[in-house]
Amino acid sequence: MSEQKMFTYREAILDTLQKLIRVKSEKSAALPGMPFGEGPAEALRVFLEEASALGFRTGESSGYAGWLEFGPLDKPMVGAVCHLDVVPAQGWPRAYEPELRDGLVIGRGSMDDKGPAVAVLYAMKSLLDEGVEPACRIRLILGLDEESGSSCMAWYTEHEELPLAAFTADADFPVINGEKGHWTFDLVWDEDTRPEQGFTLWSAHNGTRGNVIPGEAVLTYRLTDGSFEEIETIGKMGHASMPQLAKNAIQYALADALARTREADSSNRFLEQASQVLGTAFDGSGLGIAGSDEPSGELTLNVGIFDYNDGQARFRIDIRYPVTWDIEDLRAKRDLALAGTGFSCENEGDSAPLFRPVEDPLVQVLMEAYRKVSGRDDQPLRIGGGTYARAVPNTLAFGPTFPEDENLCHQKGEYITEDTLLTASGIYREALLAMAEHYGKQ
Repeated sequence: MSEQKMFTYREAILDTLQKLIRVKSEKSAALPGMPFGEGPAEALRVFLEEASALGFRTGESSGYAGWLEFGPLDKPMVGAVCHLDVVPAQGWPRAYEPELRDGLVIGRGSMDDKGPAVAVLYAMKSLLDEGVEPACRIRLILGLDEESGSSCMAWYTEHEELPLAAFTADADFPVINGEKGHWTFDLVWDEDTRPEQGFTLWSAHNGTRGNVIPGEAVLTYRLTDGSFEEIETIGKMGHASMPQLAKNAIQYALADALARTREADSSNRFLEQASQVLGTAFDGSGLGIAGSDEPSGELTLNVGIFDYNDGQARFRIDIRYPVTWDIEDLRAKRDLALAGTGFSCENEGDSAPLFRPVEDPLVQVLMEAYRKVSGRDDQPLRIGGGTYARAVPNTLAFGPTFPEDENLCHQKGEYITEDTLLTASGIYREALLAMAEHYGKQ
């Protein structure tokens, strides 16, 4: 029934989503009142303007986040958390020109995470239109820096009211009750080991974010006659949490660089050791950290950014590690693998794993809403992606993609289907009602 109700809002959902996709909400230099730049700020303005017109109370948190809500002001709050920032649309010139075609909504942010945010908005609108009086206030919180570290939610949780329980619509259905640890660092090479003459790798600047698998890489070489040549390597862009679905162009470009160097009877200690510690694998084996656990599966590694100038190199490394593993043990293994090489590590960050048992009340409430609307009997999932569930207490990731959906998050051609939008919105409607009822009794 909840799913069917949302078809009434189909045109409004599609119209609102297209408005948001047109906003290029990539992070940029901070401005007064816009800590993440003009794009994310504009996306929040458009969303809150739309929400206010639909009848919701709205608010902002110093440019870091925003919210909209309805329900009794004297009651506690439950809700959802979504984000309006997007990763750069490198190599996709029409990314911000939304297209409706064959039941798809195509454009950057359609799946990650503007589409899901709109699905939640209209789930709430359907409840508001029916005059539902929930036992809790129901709030949608909107962040603007999820793709670059979630500093928006660090601000929000410090300065604003927190929900008793929430879901973040930024992953997969059914409930995500486990998220791998997220470990990042720069792998740095400070020695210039290029030969004074002859063939050598000369420079490179590739990748956009640590959590984006680069789909193309261009390396510049100095040739034996002293001239320079650029050589492009094509891979397949993807999300760092799902490297099995992509092909990292940086890693394959470096493998090609080493092969070319050897063929030219030249040498480059940097390329030799980069092959040793990174290679083309995505399991971390070169750093001595490969492995898995039963709840969440294998560790994965992404080389997101590669800069090389004057013989010095810097890689941005993004690792997703199993939920039962200890970061100190991983760090010790990595340091042992790097001992004796020319590499060092800088700018480390770690977001600890998240895991809640199937018996957890929030897991149960969300699973029941999913099963009631979808008619499916899927089981909770564990993922490599990191969501707002780690940034906002008592929050779990919940949709919007279904097991059969193609997921092109962070890739060219990103889209969401109309069916997924509407079905997810119906599930969110049911989940928000169930959360308000459950937590309103406490």
